[in-house]
Amino acid sequence: MPAIYDWRSSLVPNSQVFRAGGQVIPGARTLGGFATDSPEPGGLGELYWDFAPKGSAQAMRDISWTASRLMNGAAMRLRLAMSPQLVPATDLNPPLTDGLPWASGAPWANDKNWQWNPWVPAASAAARGAETLTIDMTGLGEVLHLGHLIGLTLGGVDYTHMVMDTDWTGDLVTVTISPVLRRPVAIGEAVRFRPVMVARCANPAQVLGQFENRRIAVLNAAQFVEALV
Repeated sequence: MPAIYDWRSSLVPNSQVFRAGGQVIPGARTLGGFATDSPEPGGLGELYWDFAPKGSAQAMRDISWTASRLMNGAAMRLRLAMSPQLVPATDLNPPLTDGLPWASGAPWANDKNWQWNPWVPAASAAARGAETLTIDMTGLGEVLHLGHLIGLTLGGVDYTHMVMDTDWTGDLVTVTISPVLRRPVAIGEAVRFRPVMVARCANPAQVLGQFENRRIAVLNAAQFVEALV
């Protein structure tokens, strides 16, 4: 598998939206580097990020490194920032988690938790290409709604899916998702509420702005398209 690089933590987006695309997306690529304009079954996930100007020396070095990686078509592991597309932390009390909540329930809690990665288990197996997945939401209730995003890590690759429909039966919910599953899902697989996606930048030449008098660096709006394995 080609290298997948982590997005630099100093380059947090100022705004964000994930779109479950279904049309032809120029600039889509496989992890092996094959460029395609043809839509994958179920569409390709797209992530749009905007950035505020960055002023720290670390951020400017990270911008320099990141711009070169993007121009060379590198696959990036992108952790989605908090947005209305994610289930709020106040609705996830307490799910299974392998991270640490920051100031949970305290007045200064801001939903940007340190290493907090809440998840619930898949309640049934699902095949590659499936459009539905059944999830065990025991203890949480009906907090997963249309337009929310969920994440899966399968075979060492991270995927983000949008919930397009829900069908509740007690504590179990069968969600219709887009894009479709890229790999099989086993019973008990972690379905995460703080998703990550592996993607390539579709507009790398436009992302890097200018370094202004060695004090401020600018990243312009970036469009990322799901990179397929």
